[in-house]
Amino acid sequence: SWKNILLYEKAFNLLLSGSEQEALMHMGMIRKERLSDTRARQIAPLKILILNQNRHWQEAEKTCAQWIKTLPLSGQQQEAWSDSITRLYQKDNLPKAYSEEAARNWSRFIPGSGQMYAGHPWEGAMSFLLNGAAAALGVHQIYYGFYFTGYVAGFGILYKTYFGGMERAGNLANIERENERVRFNRTCASMIRKILLQTSTSHPKTEAATKK
Repeated sequence: SWKNILLYEKAFNLLLSGSEQEALMHMGMIRKERLSDTRARQIAPLKILILNQNRHWQEAEKTCAQWIKTLPLSGQQQEAWSDSITRLYQKDNLPKAYSEEAARNWSRFIPGSGQMYAGHPWEGAMSFLLNGAAAALGVHQIYYGFYFTGYVAGFGILYKTYFGGMERAGNLANIERENERVRFNRTCASMIRKILLQTSTSHPKTEAATKK
């Protein structure tokens, strides 16, 4: 119906704009009982990508497997793609769920470890060394009686690098979590394109065989 078409278009636009939760909500409002088999096959790829964006891996894998079974592919082709989908959604291949809070907590106890947790080991090492150098400078200056220099040049810098490192670690965790999700969805979208391409090339043959 026209309402389902509007919901599909809205979900598609919301996904492109980064509002994946709203996109999933609109996709869920589509009345499945009013969809033809053809329309259901057309909607499935978008639903899979939206589910991926919302990290609903099990439902996305299930939807993808069901979609494969509705396509005009040979039994061997369906089995091959089903195996590929199973491998894609294995735990080791899923995007890492970096946590902003975890990254901040790591950096709170060990400066630089939050950046390492977020997948930036060299930046984490540099942060650890910088914090250590600032702390050492402050202690050294105070030990020798240069209290002003110790507090301003040493612990003043340490204050900025310590809390700045925590903030940076949290931001990196958010960035890497989104990058992981985007990379996964690109892989999934590439697989969907290959499936559709194989469907378009094999479908005419299927129809010709049916006519014979």
